[in-house]
Amino acid sequence: MKLLALLLFLLSRNSQAAENLANFTSVSLPELTWSGNDSLSILPPATVSYCKTYEKIIIAPQFQVLYDESFTLEGAKIYFSEGYIREDDRLGLLQNPTNLRVDFNSFTGVLTIRGYAPIETYQELIRTVQYYNINAQTPIKDKEITIVLGDKIYNPDNGHYYTLIQRNDAISWHQARDEAAADNYLGLQGYLVNITSKNENDFIESLIASNSWLGGVDLAEEGIWRWVTGCKAEADSGAGTYFSLQNIPNAGLPVNNSYVNWACEEPNDCCAGEDFLHMIGPDFEYCGEFGEWNDLPAFDGTVKSFIIEYGCGEALLNFKPYTTLNIQRTAPEYGNLQAEACELYTWDGRKLTKSGSYIQTGTAANNCDSLTILQLKIHQSVTTEIIDSSETPYYWEATGLTYDRSGTYESLLSTVNDCDSIVSLQL
Repeated sequence: MKLLALLLFLLSRNSQAAENLANFTSVSLPELTWSGNDSLSILPPATVSYCKTYEKIIIAPQFQVLYDESFTLEGAKIYFSEGYIREDDRLGLLQNPTNLRVDFNSFTGVLTIRGYAPIETYQELIRTVQYYNINAQTPIKDKEITIVLGDKIYNPDNGHYYTLIQRNDAISWHQARDEAAADNYLGLQGYLVNITSKNENDFIESLIASNSWLGGVDLAEEGIWRWVTGCKAEADSGAGTYFSLQNIPNAGLPVNNSYVNWACEEPNDCCAGEDFLHMIGPDFEYCGEFGEWNDLPAFDGTVKSFIIEYGCGEALLNFKPYTTLNIQRTAPEYGNLQAEACELYTWDGRKLTKSGSYIQTGTAANNCDSLTILQLKIHQSVTTEIIDSSETPYYWEATGLTYDRSGTYESLLSTVNDCDSIVSLQL
């Protein structure tokens, strides 16, 4: 049968690596076995505005998966793909379910939901995902958040999939290599990650929270560093892809225009046997910055994680496995008005009789606060009294009339401010 999708989205089955991934056009997929799920599509989330620090906003209340028959998922990930600030940004659910595990890693910016549940359950949970900011001093900054159904993370820069394996105890390089090689995803063989660009290095750095093994070694020949896992292991008759030359006491040099990110004076084969590549985590005690590379023995005691990459060959479904939404950090809308009036000015139901500044608050079209400041000047009517004791008749220029009887007479005029001016004549 054919799966027809408006947006293809990453989906994971219990016993099979079947996935449907997000795409913005209607497409027809190749023949796949989907255990009764005839068709599938995802309605894309819209851009949302974030106005107030500390305010929690629901980011995808209209998130919807369209399907013919229910099926089971084993997890979902919602994470910041752009603009994440560790000290400020948070994701969470309106209310955590009792039968699934929910965890937000503030270091990597990934909200993970784990556990087998029907797609309807995951759909409802994703509709309740909240974003909020915990730092009142945060500058205005847009965010991009990716929603993925499944337990892998996708890198749109190279089209590869990744998963972080984190252990409580240290793991050797060989254990990490073998576990990665035993895994597969969408028909793609897993392998200990190779890093071939700065963008990929930044992507991997965003996933890890401790020292992590990479798929490079100089085990066969000291100082000759090669990628020996994944597709690159096949180069040079199976020796692996040569990417760096050790140049003691200086940092390793790139070879064949390869990307390298060695830490200061690394690799150095300190203490002998440092033949295995790792990425430096945030708490590494020696020379080097978070995200840079270092050489270590096969078992060092400080490496407790590794990244599996899935990028060799073609996946069962060759489409983007994610959909993204944008959070626009929106400041309140401000407006200024100026007005003049005689005696009284009515504004937003308020009757104002004095000059000054007035503030009106409301909600703008983007649901953010709006603030309007009115600068008001009130003019008063003028009353002038004229007393004339001359004998009648009396001609009054203000009215153009002649008065022949004693009494009080008034004339209504306009001032330069268009306010009333009352002139009084007493005879």
